[in-house]
Amino acid sequence: MRLTQPDYIKLVKAAYNKKRANNELSPLLAQSTPANIRRECVHVYQERYDNRDERTLRAFFGPGEQVRQFVQVIENFATDKFRPLDNYLKNGTETTDDRNLELLAWLIDFQYRPFVFGMEVALNEDERSIIGRSENDSLKQVSKQNSSHDREQEVNTEGEDLKVPLKNEAHTVQLTKKNQRKHRRTNIILLIIAVCFGGGYFIWQQVQNKELALGNTLTGCMYWKDDHYEEISCNDDRKDLFKLPMDPEKLKNFKKIMRQDTITEKSIGKVYYIRIENRIEYYTTSGNHPVDVTRPLKPLSAYMFEKHLLKQEIINKNSVTH
Repeated sequence: MRLTQPDYIKLVKAAYNKKRANNELSPLLAQSTPANIRRECVHVYQERYDNRDERTLRAFFGPGEQVRQFVQVIENFATDKFRPLDNYLKNGTETTDDRNLELLAWLIDFQYRPFVFGMEVALNEDERSIIGRSENDSLKQVSKQNSSHDREQEVNTEGEDLKVPLKNEAHTVQLTKKNQRKHRRTNIILLIIAVCFGGGYFIWQQVQNKELALGNTLTGCMYWKDDHYEEISCNDDRKDLFKLPMDPEKLKNFKKIMRQDTITEKSIGKVYYIRIENRIEYYTTSGNHPVDVTRPLKPLSAYMFEKHLLKQEIINKNSVTH
């Protein structure tokens, strides 16, 4: 669902009220004062620094000297600057500045923060009711976007014979009879070629009296074991092993990184990762996932490093210095 700024404001305030009613807020926020809000900012920054909140912190407090140096800036920040947010939390004002609202979203760990124009989010039923949007509204919005996208694709691919005047919904998509016959003839030819090729390949395999296999005895085979590839005979008939054609480079260099604390900022672009359900796996080189071989690995970006690994690197550095 595409979230508008008024929707975002409603959701942030509702999330605050819900956490307060359920006693899920810290005492400093539950009984807010300007000084309490400042102290809570220090606590939150120290406990769960996240790079995505950098823009929010800079907008409210001004620039910090360097990463994780906002603590001193926050501690020296004038308490009066928190008074508008305090009034908003106590319902003394109906609205507040965007920077105050984003600071509140950060303090309560609001999952959709910060607001970005045109952002798409998956809201639950309670959240949709807060902004007065039903699931049918979401489905209609998605359907409308998909229909518009499909029509644009048809215009780009069919050329002059396909008439799709998008600005006038009263018109319909029209194909000339000549173009329809051309498409049918092309499809028939492709079908004949596919049948002939598939049949010929099947017959050749039968003549050779061999099963379709990923490897062979000439090139050798390998299989994935825990965190690395191991060499194996292509004639090994164990059913629990998924054999792949021998790749000496992967056999030597493709490893799963078992200790994430060894990944540093220098690893950006050199280490590869994949998200499997709710966890992230890291590998030493590029390629596909060794078990789910249809899924490619992605190079580690600065964003992924800062979001998932930077905190661990900072802890490691601090432990070394101490």
